[in-house]
Amino acid sequence: MDKENLKLCFVWVNKFRQFENNGFNFSSSEKFKFSILDNVLHLNKINPLPKNFYGKDIIDVTGVIGKNGSGKSNVLELVCKILKGGNTFVKSDFLIIVKSNDKYVCYHNFKHNLLPVVNFIDEILFKEYEKGINPLKVIFFSNVFDERTHLFHKDVSDISNNNRYKKRRQSTLRKKFRTDFEKQIEFIESNLFKNLNIERPKEIQVISKVWTDSRFNGAAIKTIYGEHYENYRIFSSQFRSRLRDIIPEKKFYYLLVFAFFNETLKNLSKYKFAEITIENYLKEFSLEGGFQLKPRTEETIEHLLKWMRILYENLPFITKDKQEKEIKMFKDQVQLLMSLRYPYDSILIDYDSEGMGRGSVEYFVFDYDEMYKRTSLSNFVMLLEDSSMFSINWLGISSGHKAYINIFSLIKSELKWLSRNNLLICIDEGDLYLHPKWQIEFFNKLITIIPQMYHGNVQLLLSSHSPFLLSDLPKQCLTILEFNNELKSTDGIDLRNETFAGNIYKLYSEPFFLGNQRTSDFAKSKIDYIVNQLEKESLNLKDKEFLEHHISLIGDDVIRFYLKNTLKDD
Repeated sequence: MDKENLKLCFVWVNKFRQFENNGFNFSSSEKFKFSILDNVLHLNKINPLPKNFYGKDIIDVTGVIGKNGSGKSNVLELVCKILKGGNTFVKSDFLIIVKSNDKYVCYHNFKHNLLPVVNFIDEILFKEYEKGINPLKVIFFSNVFDERTHLFHKDVSDISNNNRYKKRRQSTLRKKFRTDFEKQIEFIESNLFKNLNIERPKEIQVISKVWTDSRFNGAAIKTIYGEHYENYRIFSSQFRSRLRDIIPEKKFYYLLVFAFFNETLKNLSKYKFAEITIENYLKEFSLEGGFQLKPRTEETIEHLLKWMRILYENLPFITKDKQEKEIKMFKDQVQLLMSLRYPYDSILIDYDSEGMGRGSVEYFVFDYDEMYKRTSLSNFVMLLEDSSMFSINWLGISSGHKAYINIFSLIKSELKWLSRNNLLICIDEGDLYLHPKWQIEFFNKLITIIPQMYHGNVQLLLSSHSPFLLSDLPKQCLTILEFNNELKSTDGIDLRNETFAGNIYKLYSEPFFLGNQRTSDFAKSKIDYIVNQLEKESLNLKDKEFLEHHISLIGDDVIRFYLKNTLKDD
């Protein structure tokens, strides 16, 4: 394992999005300042935090805060882009200062090749920036889902929501990586989960969109079946009618087979094997000369499975490696589908449906613990998440609960095989969607669980709107973004009040720029209205009763007492 200890201290960029000639500090024990105008690099040393303040493996934490639109997310993105492949993603001049084994190193990327003038006595080594900063692993996570694309170097692990859901899967091909749901199961079943002190999920919900999927309708399906389309349409209608009368346990498996039968044809229809096409196979292996149901639905299912198996076994040799791999994946998937034929009678606990006709959606609810004990749950999840006709999720837990499980399971998965000694984790709005109680606990859980996942030096960069994070961080650990006439960053050391274990109201009023406002805008407008009414020269009895009713609803004791006495003295 690489033993070089590395910590990011400072980043300056001449131009990146809304930032111009801006520097950002990420060390709690030293604050750098640089401007391209005078080309002087300043250093202000701060009294370090107590040793192991965040635990022995968390070497430093920075909270990036500011108003909406001030660029908090952009700061974290800049860090990820500039540390790995910076001269590709950042076109302007920039410099990066790290502390390597207690010595400062400044990596610079200047067009004019003029090094900064240093005004401090500490030794600093200047190096021309090449491809990135090493040895360092960088992970980026954003809880925000706004379809925004993050373009990072391949050495940055982007596990944010935007990156994972930016493309809808169109194929039954098995991915080369585990799905989020599989990662969540692995985390829930690990010893780490108990440290979250949250309820273990009890139910899994599978939603079947077999009858609403577009591949069962329109021109695409007609192209696949050709002259057999009408027979297929009748077969599909009869099959659906048959499923209405069977128990949900069997219905679920039959829907699985039927869905993959259609997805298989859709995916193989892109291949043209000489004169052999999907249509030829339909003629050769059709049911009794046409798409007709067997006397028993179970026999129809057997025939569909057999049809798919024979189709793969009779495919001609394919010379292209990619196609060979795809065909193998198809074969493995059918084999997996056949292996899942176990009874659901004691695992399926609920069934429901919504809509009619082509708008019909079916819901199957399974007992999670029973599924985990009695089935190959990873194979089950793999099959469902590879299909566009099914979705799988937890049932009975809140969105915040899911977000909590999601972020820690994703980080755990990224750290599983990491061998580098230095880790930087950038988390943008990590506490988004969380209940206030969980927001209070989030940071403590983060610095407790991550060292159990990874043994090395960990540095955290966090953006948040939550005052609870501020209460966990001393002000020397804060970078504040302000936007007045121009965008600039300041360090938390400039704040009037200490933030660590600070009063939540004071934290809101200063770093979050709320000023002296203590209520929401609507409530403030009502209070202003009452005050204006009380300033009138005379109020009749009806006016007083009207105002008294308003005043009785105010929760702030001081405001309510003042207004009540003003009304009484009127």
